[in-house]
Amino acid sequence: MGRGDLYISHRDKSGNWSPVKHLPAPINSSGTDYCPFVTPDKKYLIFTSSRVNKELINGEPKTYDQLKELLNNPGNGWDDIYWVKFNEDW
Repeated sequence: MGRGDLYISHRDKSGNWSPVKHLPAPINSSGTDYCPFVTPDKKYLIFTSSRVNKELINGEPKTYDQLKELLNNPGNGWDDIYWVKFNEDW
């Protein structure tokens, strides 16, 4: 989907790994998505992404304050950390 995507595999009780699955959007994006980590309680997936908010690059003129807000929030393309509830169906 992007320049770097996340995949997942599960290990069964015998120690065998399942086939790798490509994680869906919105986890993978058109940016670089990397450094995944599943919390020890297996409730959350934490990862880093260089995704860019479409409002930042839509070509519409922006005021200084609008641009400043977009650049100081997640989705600015400068590698933010995200977390999502882990889904056993992945």
